[in-house]
Amino acid sequence: MANMRASRDTFLHYLSDNLPSLTFNNLRVDKQNPKLNEIMVNAVNVTFHNNDFRGPSDLSQILATVDVVYDRELDAVTAAESISQLLFKAAYAPLMDYTNPSAPVQIANERVFWNVALGFKVVHAENFFHMSALLHLFVHFS
Repeated sequence: MANMRASRDTFLHYLSDNLPSLTFNNLRVDKQNPKLNEIMVNAVNVTFHNNDFRGPSDLSQILATVDVVYDRELDAVTAAESISQLLFKAAYAPLMDYTNPSAPVQIANERVFWNVALGFKVVHAENFFHMSALLHLFVHFS
């Protein structure tokens, strides 16, 4: 089931490689480093939730949240628009194995797909502007 891990890594790299002016933060639980589970301001925070594993003939699915959190509202809107435009250009990316981050390898004939409808909702916050969108990632196990 390494494709689920590869799907997460591929999606994060797809965003960060194509939008180098934005800072991306992968929120995740790690008892050794609790700061990995803290929202970063002036960044795009990506959290992966449910992993829905399916058999080899179906698409497996990951639910992800894309949280755009900035000090300034207009910066957040610009970041959200940039992410949306990138994801609308293509609904997939080649699935990559980032076990060795300096030399990623494409997983033969595999892709990670996502839905191209991205609805950002404003989340009330006192000290920053926060927009959040749910996104479904899909991967096929061969």
